[in-house]
Amino acid sequence: MESDSLNIQQLHYLYEAYEQRIYAFALSFVKVPHIAEDIVQDVFVKVCEMDIDYSNEKKLQSFLFTITRNHTLNKLRRTVKEKEILSEIKAQAIQSNNDVWENVKGMEVQGHLARAIDTLPPRRREIYQLCKVKGLSYHQTAEYLGVSYQTVNSQMVKAIKSIREYMSHYYVARMVVLVLFWWL
Repeated sequence: MESDSLNIQQLHYLYEAYEQRIYAFALSFVKVPHIAEDIVQDVFVKVCEMDIDYSNEKKLQSFLFTITRNHTLNKLRRTVKEKEILSEIKAQAIQSNNDVWENVKGMEVQGHLARAIDTLPPRRREIYQLCKVKGLSYHQTAEYLGVSYQTVNSQMVKAIKSIREYMSHYYVARMVVLVLFWWL
């Protein structure tokens, strides 16, 4: 029990000593304050999950900034991939808005997206809607629902994967119909 309280004190000291520096470091990469805040929280969650030697300050500092750099780069990679996907979707949407027929298809996509969201388990759907529809950050959603940030993050990853799989089936079916229509 004494070890646990010492560990909590050490974590508290670590947070107080490094939170601002880690935030500034992450912000220098991502340039968006709320994302940098998320990264800081993720780094300290990771630190809490690890057995760390607090005795060597220099190694500890290096370790914290390495975790921060790696997590930040991973987040940037995901962001780039998401932007590429969004750009592709936007390009397809612009192309498909050429006439009324294509507008009807756009509404069909929205309907499929709504159905994809409806297939999510209730708690996952609630988390997805709070983050994506209402625009809350993962931390705000976690606080609002009284769950951990990791729970929100994990549920969002699963929700996006499920929606992507659902929508990919729709797009494959749509492409088959278009190919058959083109050949006729």
